[in-house]
Amino acid sequence: MSDGPIKGKAGARSNHKSSKPNPAVKHINAAGEIPAHKGAAGKGTLAGRGTEMELLAIRATLGISQEILAHILRVTVRTVSRWEKAETQPTNPGDIDRIKRLKALVTLGLKVYSKQGLRSLLAEDQPVFGDKSGIDMLAFDEYERVAVAIEADYEGLGY
Repeated sequence: MSDGPIKGKAGARSNHKSSKPNPAVKHINAAGEIPAHKGAAGKGTLAGRGTEMELLAIRATLGISQEILAHILRVTVRTVSRWEKAETQPTNPGDIDRIKRLKALVTLGLKVYSKQGLRSLLAEDQPVFGDKSGIDMLAFDEYERVAVAIEADYEGLGY
């Protein structure tokens, strides 16, 4: 398991878990999107748990504040707080989609990196992202670009 992105001559990251293919990592569909997770009933859900638990788990895994999560999801800090306290639930399809894609990205990232390694990939400026952080890329709705970088690390290609 990688402790984090390794920046080489061209900003490549390596030290991935394994070089053998994993179908779970092949997450990008033909449209170039990370598919939304489907719950047992086939409906788009967040793994059957309440949104508040998913958001808390994502924040804990990534070690980020409500403010940073709000930046990534393009909502207010108050909205994140209300979702985490289960005072309200996301109803905007765009918000729901961004939460699902973030959850899928975190799940993928943890298959490739340690928790600290994933945190480093997202928090530090990366050459593969034009010297922007993964968090900035997510805030610009560049989930697929971050996912492709993670997958390249998994397959030992790096960038």
